[in-house]
Amino acid sequence: MRYLLKFLSDNYFIFLFLILEFICLLLISNNNRYYNSAFMNTNRQLTSKIYTAQTNVFKYFTLSRVNDSLMVENRKLHEQLKHNFVNNTISVDSTKDTIDQKLEQVYSYMNAYVVNNTTDRAKNFITIDRGSIHGVKKNMGVFNDKGIVGIVVGVSKDFSLVMSLLNTESRVSVKLKKNEYFGNLEWDEKSSQYCILSKIPNHVKVAKGDTVVTSMYSSFFPADLMVGKIEDFKEIQGSNLLELRVRLSAEFQALNHVYIVNNLRKNEIEALQETVKDEQAGN
Repeated sequence: MRYLLKFLSDNYFIFLFLILEFICLLLISNNNRYYNSAFMNTNRQLTSKIYTAQTNVFKYFTLSRVNDSLMVENRKLHEQLKHNFVNNTISVDSTKDTIDQKLEQVYSYMNAYVVNNTTDRAKNFITIDRGSIHGVKKNMGVFNDKGIVGIVVGVSKDFSLVMSLLNTESRVSVKLKKNEYFGNLEWDEKSSQYCILSKIPNHVKVAKGDTVVTSMYSSFFPADLMVGKIEDFKEIQGSNLLELRVRLSAEFQALNHVYIVNNLRKNEIEALQETVKDEQAGN
């Protein structure tokens, strides 16, 4: 406080000058229409800039909340898509003898944020901020608004570890959208933007720019989620197969928001498959 009083006493003439200058400007503006108009215009411009700056600051600090709201809305829209439901209506002899049941939901979704991500290793992983307390389990698919991203391979209470498509152990069933031919999507370690689609017969008509989507044989994703587009292709020597180079739609070096998809029938399918395996082993 002592230093403040000393500062004011040493520089009082500056503050006095500013006060008098302000009073002069007020007197001039009040007694002269031109200066009054100029003063009011300047005041309005200054006020406008202050309000604009205030609005921009408010928008910046509420951006995260807006993004969260959009993520929730997008998740709801994904849940309403046709491929998330199956019709359990049973027909017997004629269309009149039917048992009408509600559509059964096959897939559910939740949104998440990426907290860690690698793209420069042979085996890349992504960490997301959803875990067992949120209902995440192993073998759930992960995608964003541009394309599929990977599969959950590890879960803790609050976080999950996702095996990225950019992982040499990753295998996802995908298909050519235009003709339904399916194969495996794998990574060859050459680029974070490309994967290889294999097991496509060489008699299949393929062109650059063809769209690749998830197939109905994937237990991790619903069918027809975007994967990427064919950039190039070639015949594999000594075989009747093609090797297709697919440019991924998801930008792995800019991942932020993602969705986790849960196949609600996955456990039932796997249990049935295990039963068949056990029966075959017993024989």
